[in-house]
Amino acid sequence: MSPYVRSLRERVGHDLLLLPAVSAVIRDGAGRVLLARPQGSDRWALVGGGLEPGEEPADALVREIREELGAEGIVGRIIGVYGGEDLFVTYPNGDRCAYVTTAYEVRLTTDVLSLEDDELREAAWFTLEEVAGLDLQRHASRILSDARPQRSAKYRIGFAMPQDFAALEEIERAADALFLERFRPAAWPPPASRAADPGFVVVAAGDELLGFAHVLEIDGLAHLEQVSVLPDHGGRGIGRVLVETAKAEARTRGYDRLTLRTYADVPWNAPFYAKLGFAVEDPATDFHRALVATEERLGLDRYSARVQMGIALGSGE
Repeated sequence: MSPYVRSLRERVGHDLLLLPAVSAVIRDGAGRVLLARPQGSDRWALVGGGLEPGEEPADALVREIREELGAEGIVGRIIGVYGGEDLFVTYPNGDRCAYVTTAYEVRLTTDVLSLEDDELREAAWFTLEEVAGLDLQRHASRILSDARPQRSAKYRIGFAMPQDFAALEEIERAADALFLERFRPAAWPPPASRAADPGFVVVAAGDELLGFAHVLEIDGLAHLEQVSVLPDHGGRGIGRVLVETAKAEARTRGYDRLTLRTYADVPWNAPFYAKLGFAVEDPATDFHRALVATEERLGLDRYSARVQMGIALGSGE
């Protein structure tokens, strides 16, 4: 209990207090949501807490994340403001509170958590499909429903046009920001100019370009060189559709296999591709070994292990 609330309780006892609060919808790069179970409860909840007098809501949320998870958070857009009966709470000591909470989208700068034992029993990452089967606090269900990416949003898939390539560099730069937050590198390779590279680029576009997949065609091989989606549009299945489109086009062009290189332990890298059927394999050609050498020269492997993955492009793929 904060000193401010304690001072109010000294005056009003267990009577109802109306208090401002903040809640965090914390997502990782794969679109999973971080939920926690508070001490004394079996229900999953969003990380959050109350505001102190004079405190900005976003600052309060950063503080709560630091105190409860031992991590730093980057606060994004406001999802909504919530009140009502779902946020009436009667505590075991008889204190009654009605909260009005502002929910924000948040990303963490690390995946290493250190839970505050007095506050939380456990914390875990869940896909949106897994969340649907959890016993959630009622207001958390409302917030997550509002935070769910809008699947009705329309976008089209096609090949990149010459005028698109400048925008693709900006998409890659924006997507790379997730790596900058995770690894905190002193330097990071700039986005590549892909217009002159052999192969093909497929794009997802709505009112603007949202993401792309670039497949290199070299030495009789098809290699998925890059998949990038604007972070604000992550978790909507765009990356999956781009990869599946790239696989289909590579198969149409006569390739029987598609490879890629990626980080082994970054959730939106190897674990994402594994869900699409890719498997870890050893570099077996001069082209793939040259990619390993290039990554070593750029220092990409100093932050986390890199792996090669591949998938067969049979007629049933």
